[in-house]
Amino acid sequence: MTNWEIHEKKHGGGKGKKGWREFPAISIGKTNVSINALAMEAWLETANQVIICFAKGERKIGIKPIPVDEEVPEAYRLQKKETMLGGLTVKEIQIRFPDAIGHCYRAHMNGRGTIIEIELSPENQIR
Repeated sequence: MTNWEIHEKKHGGGKGKKGWREFPAISIGKTNVSINALAMEAWLETANQVIICFAKGERKIGIKPIPVDEEVPEAYRLQKKETMLGGLTVKEIQIRFPDAIGHCYRAHMNGRGTIIEIELSPENQIR
C-alpha cells in the first residue's frame, strides 16, 4: 500500500503574491515586464512610452515616463490593458539580470519625480 504524503499548496506565486495589489510593483517575466495597477495609476497613466535605464552596479532598473504628446525614438511602447496593468517587452532586462526572472519587486518614484526606480534586491522582492 502506498503511503501518500499530502503536498499543501503554497500561497503566492505569479500575480497573486502578497503585496502585488498593495504596493506599486513590477514583475519580470521571461520575455516581458508587467507593471501593476498601482504603479500605472500613480506614474504611467498619461504615458504611452517609457525609456528604460540601468544601474547595473546598483542592480536597479529605471523607467522614465514619456508624456503622450512626445515621441522618443529610443523609448519603448507601453502596452496598456483594460485592467490598468501595463506591460513592456524589454529583453535587455532579462539579459542583464537573469536571476530576476520570475520575481516581483516594489517600485518607487525617485526624489526628483522623474524616474521610477526598481531595486532588484532580495529585500525589495514581493513574496
